[in-house]
Amino acid sequence: MVSYNIGHLAYLNAKRYGLPRVLFGGFFIRGHPYTMETISFAIKFWSKASLKASRIIVFCTLVCMIMQFHGQLANI
Repeated sequence: MVSYNIGHLAYLNAKRYGLPRVLFGGFFIRGHPYTMETISFAIKFWSKASLKASRIIVFCTLVCMIMQFHGQLANI
């Protein structure tokens, strides 16, 4: 149930900011394929298959660290 809510909130934010893809990462989905499947299903359901959910673990963390180092994270 929580995964469906996360998927819906992710869809609403992606729609608000005009994003074509939603990326997820972290301990909530690591090693839990069913959780990622339900999040992906929720995003496909709410967006009528116009958005895609992807799982990203290390890349997202590295990008945030680099952006924070360069002082660009506050501008997002």
